[in-house]
Formats: sequence, structure tokens, C-alpha cells
Amino acid sequence: MKTRDRKNNLADLIRCLTFLLCTVGSHGTWAAAKSSVLALTPDNNQLLVINPDSNSVSILDVTSPELNKISEVSVGRFPQTLSIDAAGMNAYITNRSEDTIAVLDLSSHEIVGCIPVNDEPFGVVAGQGRIFVSNQGDATVSVINTATHEIIIDIQTDPNPRGLALSADESLLYVTHFLSGNISVIDTNSLEVETVISTGISANLSQTITLDGDNDRAYLPQTFSNVSNQALLFDTTVLPVVSILDTVAQSNLRSSRISLDVVDRPVGIPIDSAITSDGRLLVVNAASNDVSIIDVVDNSLLAHVETGHNPRGIFLDETNNIAYISNSLGGSISILDLSTYELMDEVPVTEIPLATSILNGKRLFNSSDNSSMALDQWIACATCHFEGELDGRTWFFPDGPRNTPSLLGLSQTLPMHWSGDLDEIHDVESTIRDIQAGEGLVVGDDNCDPACDQALPNQGRSSDLDDLALFMATLQFEPNPYRTNIDNLQEAIERGQDIFSDDLTACASCHIPPLYTDLLTHDVGTGAGPFEKKGNHFDTPSLRGIYKTAPYLHDGSAETLGDVLITANADDLHGIISHLSSQDLQDLQVFLKAIPQTANSEVTDISGLCGLESVNSDTLQVITNQSDYEAGDRFILSLVHRNQLVSDIYIAIIFPDNTFITLREGNNFRINEIIPYKKAVQETTAGEITVLDIQLPSELENGIYEVVTVMTGDNFDVMDRNNWTANDRVLFSVY
Repeated sequence: MKTRDRKNNLADLIRCLTFLLCTVGSHGTWAAAKSSVLALTPDNNQLLVINPDSNSVSILDVTSPELNKISEVSVGRFPQTLSIDAAGMNAYITNRSEDTIAVLDLSSHEIVGCIPVNDEPFGVVAGQGRIFVSNQGDATVSVINTATHEIIIDIQTDPNPRGLALSADESLLYVTHFLSGNISVIDTNSLEVETVISTGISANLSQTITLDGDNDRAYLPQTFSNVSNQALLFDTTVLPVVSILDTVAQSNLRSSRISLDVVDRPVGIPIDSAITSDGRLLVVNAASNDVSIIDVVDNSLLAHVETGHNPRGIFLDETNNIAYISNSLGGSISILDLSTYELMDEVPVTEIPLATSILNGKRLFNSSDNSSMALDQWIACATCHFEGELDGRTWFFPDGPRNTPSLLGLSQTLPMHWSGDLDEIHDVESTIRDIQAGEGLVVGDDNCDPACDQALPNQGRSSDLDDLALFMATLQFEPNPYRTNIDNLQEAIERGQDIFSDDLTACASCHIPPLYTDLLTHDVGTGAGPFEKKGNHFDTPSLRGIYKTAPYLHDGSAETLGDVLITANADDLHGIISHLSSQDLQDLQVFLKAIPQTANSEVTDISGLCGLESVNSDTLQVITNQSDYEAGDRFILSLVHRNQLVSDIYIAIIFPDNTFITLREGNNFRINEIIPYKKAVQETTAGEITVLDIQLPSELENGIYEVVTVMTGDNFDVMDRNNWTANDRVLFSVY
């Protein structure tokens, strides 16, 4: 039997056993519940906190004065929210980057099960015998049997379902849709969408919903996008609000909407809320690092409280008159006294495993609480590019109408902007100053006069700007879900790929694989609008991830891929497709949606699935002695690996121009050729080895470098990701 077969069979066996050992639902009374990044157990003894960058959940003893951390449990990749069953036996955690739900036993503090779900799960709520999960990537809500962990049904919803809240009697499930103001209300008996409530076409970043059953209200922190504004001023572009619903009439109480910039002060990205039994609404503002406390009777401000870095969630313990606030980029919990509105403490819950420079860059990206980044705490980079992606909006910028692009994979596809005029990531300095009205991260000019690509580089002028650019370079794609079930679409994908690659259609002449861009600008006949200020030539966008980046084109005028191919391409200037049949066009769109987003196979490896490292104990970690270097600095590259079975290890260094070298033990290397660093090795205990210890040469190209390391079974094909048993990557910059 092959090594990989043994591993897969063992993983399948353990999954089956853990499913059979899982407890059957909960019993007894049950209150309204919602998906959250933190929650108390029903006995009020333990607080659970999601740590997205640590891929873990921390468990704290709230009965101890110091809020002692009992345990930190590894779960799956990029956990988002959790829910605890009414009996306090299990917690369920969504793992967005591996499409699973981890089942955490609250007595043993171990992961005892792992439930595969659909693409990009976010919200989870545990009810009586059922678990509800929102899958943002494929617009479904999964209903799961608590006893068997089997999916009962996938309910189709509007795009981007995210936050969940279950009514106290469990008859209704409320679902927010992240990039719109819509709330789907699902009847949990018929398991159908009963109605859709709109809070307005301007509503955006709708991540959570809080139910107030005593007063038949629901509260939705949101960011309103004023896209009709043709004179972009920072304080009229995006607006922080809390929309309010009447849950009896199932309607939006538009006149009762809370404008946070009026009631409190300018805040950035209101993201979560909680309501006390006496009518005090606490709103967590992720970008401005604070909490607004409002009396909902008259919408008056009771208090404004500063928190830690990037708060994403809140949980009330009214028994002890305390609120817990999770600071996602601080690795901490703020404890708020609800009687005095003063912070009692900030308690660390995890050590965020990011390099210091990348963590600083991530904090800057997500913050408006910094005058260098934003004026009056109004706009953060994340306001339009939450998690590095897009807001689905088209804005009137000085260049003309511009559809917000995703930043995933940005470092590989420079230049930036639809006009292709930002030739380095550091040129976002101009965006910080011109759009966010920040002071800027560098002293002096922004080096964008007469244009960013015609001025001196910004790299190396500011450590904060270098850190921001380094973090943005880490924003990468996840595997394409359209390729997960590729067998069902294989024939259509192959036909579509043939059409795409045909010289007659000429699609691949500009969208060149594997990046699906030629990094150049072209006039494809889409820039003749009356508001265009910078000409008709636009940067060729990469087609990776196109299945989730609607609307399309520079001005967002194409709602679908069909609109791109047909409606906006009547003269065949944007690919020659007028000769194609309707079936050809359908196959072409299937291929476009299934374009690989990474250089390797799109099948996700199972190493570390839901924290079950004991299933596959192979470990691989790559380490550099620092994250920023100058020519002449000492560069140390180290590797930690552990593998139970005989394996091959590969190490590649990717240069800023996308050329690469692979290393071989003994200081040998190959350029643009894949060779193993070590072959047929077996190390059952993890130990650190030095791969390189050199002085960086003066002629080394400036920019961002990536080190990638992969472990496979002995003599297995490294180009097939199915064969990977462990992998790791790290970024560093040279300037």
C-alpha cells in the first residue's frame, strides 16, 4: 500500500470513529443564540475565544480573578466563529480555510470530530439536535444532525451568507449577507427561506445580527457605502450604522437606524453588538478599536470605550455585569465593567504566530485608529478590502468609476489599479493620503507625482509602510471550490479551456496562465463612459478567483461573466467570441470559474485537519532569522520537520520576478527546476536544522521573497498536492 493511501485510510477511520463517539444533541431549556467569536459555557465557568491567526480556540477560567487560560486547542485553518450547545458538552467551530466544522469536547478540551461542509463556512449556531452553518463561498446554509454529523439539507440563500442568529424558540434562523443589506429569515421547520428583509442597497459588511427577543428587535452593525457620491470626501464615503429590524413584522425600521458617527463619534467598521436586558446596546467597532454603548430607548450615548487591536466580537455576562471583548489582532480579551463602563483588564489569550513586521502591517491594514492611516478614524484599508478581498462596489475616484478589486495574489500581479499606475505595493501611500485622508506613513512626498510609476520608489522610506506592503503580499488565494468536485465538471472545463486557449478567441493572449494576466494595459473597448478621466487603457486583471469577484470590468458595469463576454463585448475587442455557440459560451464560463488559484493542484491536503495532528503527525516549519533585510545582512534559513514515514522534502525560494530556486542539501541549488532538498528521510522527533547561513549579496534584487517548503511521500510527485503531507511558507523582504 502506498504511503498516502495508508494516511488517507487512517484519517478516514479516525473520522468515522469520532463521529460515532460524538454525543447526541443537548436537552433542557435553550435561549436565543448567535454565531460569535467568543462565548461562555452555560455554567458561566469557561469562556471560549476564537484565535483566527493562531488557528486555535482558547479556553479561559472566568471563575479565577486572573481569568486564567486553561487550554489553547488547535482547530482547523482560519477559524471564524463558534457556538456551544445548551448542555455545555460541545463547541462547534467553523474553519473557513478548510471548509470544516471542528467539534470540541468541553470536558476533555480535545477535538473529537470534524464535519466537512461547503465553501468558506463562517457562522455556526447549535440548536436542539441540529447545527446551522452559513457557507459564504457557495451561498448556502447547511443544517447538520448533531448526533450523526450528517448534513440534512443545504438551503440556498442570497450571496455571501455570514452571521447567524437563532430565535429563542428555534423557529426562525436569521442570516446576514456580508456584502448587502439583506437578511434571510429561514423557517427551521420547513427549512426554507421564509422572507428576505432589506436594510437598503447601501448596506455592507453585515457580519453579525443580535436578537432582542424581549422587545422584538434585531440589531445589525453595518457600514453604508455612499457609491453615488461623485465627490469622494472621506467622511461622506462610508458611514458606520446599526440597522434595526422589527422581528414581528419582519421589516426594517429605517427611521430608527442608529448613525454611529452622530450618536457617538466617527468610528470604523462596526462589526458586532450585544444588548443588555435593560436596553443598552454595545457595538464593537473593529477598525477604530472601540465600543459604543447606546441607550436604545432614545439612541443616546452612554459611553465610548477604547479596546485592544481590531476587536471583532463581544459577549455579555450579565450575571456578573461584565462584557468580554475579543481583540483579534491583539491576541487578547478586554473585560468591561458594565456598571462603570471602565475596562477592568486586558488578558492575553494567544501568542499570534505572525512575524512582528507582518503583524504590524496587518494591524495597520485593519485600523482607522491611527492618524497616519485615516482622518477621524473613518476609513481603513479593510473598509473596502475586508480580509483582503472586495466590497462589491464601484466608486467615483479621480481616475473615473472604479470597481473594487480583490487584493488576493496582489504581489504576483503588479502593477496595481485598473490604470496600472502603481508599480509597487508601497504606492498605497497615495491611497492612504488621498482616499483615507490619513497623514501617510512616510515623511515628505508620496512619490506619486506626476504618477506613482514615474516617481521614485517608496519601499524603504518607512518601516510601517514596508510592513503594510509585506502584509498585503501575504494575501493569497485559497483553493478554488469549483475544482473540488472537478469530476462533475471535467468535460465542460476541458472544452472551455480549449476555447480559452484557442488563438481565434485570443483570450490567453492577454490572460496568460498561470497568473492569467500579461501585466500590461490594453484598450478593450470598455472605457468610453462619460466619467472616465484616465483614458481607455486598463490593466489586464488576473482571472484567478473570478468566480467570486462580481461585478466585473473597471466600472463594475458587468454583473455576470456572460455580460463580460457578450453584452460588453459586442465588437469582439475583448476576446473574439461572436462565432461561439451558446454551449461554447457556457463551457467557457465554467472554465473561467474553475481557473486554478494556486500553482499546484487545488485539492486541499488533510494535514492538521480540524486540529487532528495525531492523525497525521508530520510537521514542517520554515523559519528566517528576520523578515526585513538589506544587502550584506546575515540570512539564516532554518527548517523544523517531523515525519513518521519515509518522506521527501522540497524547499523553494521565489524571487520578486517569480523566478525561483530549489535548494538541495549541501548548499546546492537549481534555477527554475524542482529538486528535493532531502530524499527518503524519516525524523520522528521535531528538530531544527539550518538550511542556509549566508551574507546577502549586494546585487540581490529588492522586493518581497517567498520561501515554500513541502513534504511528500517517498518518490511521490510533488506537483500533485494530493501527495503533500505537510507544507509551510514564509515571506521576507530585501530593500
